Amino acid sequence: DYAQAQANTQQRGKHRDERVNGAKAGMSVTSLPSRMRRSMRLSGELGVLVKEVSSGSAAAQAGVQPGDVIVQVNYTPLKAGVKAFERLINRAMAKGLVSLHILRGERELFVAFSP
Repeated sequence: DYAQAQANTQQRGKHRDERVNGAKAGMSVTSLPSRMRRSMRLSGELGVLVKEVSSGSAAAQAGVQPGDVIVQVNYTPLKAGVKAFERLINRAMAKGLVSLHILRGERELFVAFSP
């Protein structure tokens, strides 16, 4: 399913989901499709799907990739989807350090970067 998610991130405009542009962080996210949520066994609204990562951005340098699923920002579980992500990422960026808990296929990753 990870390969499918990555392929889907290349297609723009297919979902009506709200997108967030973390301009300073250099990534855009969208709501996690329900099929992907089920396959990853994620409950509720946990997580957002990374749609795009700007080349050379802080997120790209930290290793964030399209298709990644972010489930925590600065050790706070992401329980309410895109809007919660926007709130948490803005707060983390203001503090000067962003830590993300990412699911990538079968792997769990933790990445950190400064804006």
